[in-house]
Amino acid sequence: MCSLVACKPENSTLTAAHAAPQTTITALVWAPDWPEEMHRIAAEFTKLNPDIRVNVQFMIGNSVEENIKPRLASHNLPDLMSVNPNPYAAELADQGVLVDLSDTVAWGNMLTSLKDDWTTRHNKHFGVGGGVAATLIYYNKSMFEQAGIRVLPT
Repeated sequence: MCSLVACKPENSTLTAAHAAPQTTITALVWAPDWPEEMHRIAAEFTKLNPDIRVNVQFMIGNSVEENIKPRLASHNLPDLMSVNPNPYAAELADQGVLVDLSDTVAWGNMLTSLKDDWTTRHNKHFGVGGGVAATLIYYNKSMFEQAGIRVLPT
């Protein structure tokens, strides 16, 4: 976490409510399809917590690893990141790079069926599921019949 400190002139007319945020947290997110929404969420958080500013940064490229490894090597990890459960993040948790979320309210409130995905082989809890999605597969029955497919493959 980075603390920003600034001097204010003696004659300043700023009030505490209008003072610049004193703390900045960096959020590294994977959201190429909805960046505006991430900025809206960050702005709402700052509105509710005026002493905290969220610096939203977006991952680029094809993997979490290519975004995190350079930051890890330069000791410049974000304060929080948005990733899917993956072996690389789990390994970082086992190494103590990521905080264990076991004692947090968020971990306690997460659906039990999602907890295994966010638990490492050494029983560290390194993430909280942000939602549940269902995949829908549909097909055009007449096109399948025209192609000679009578029984759906499984």
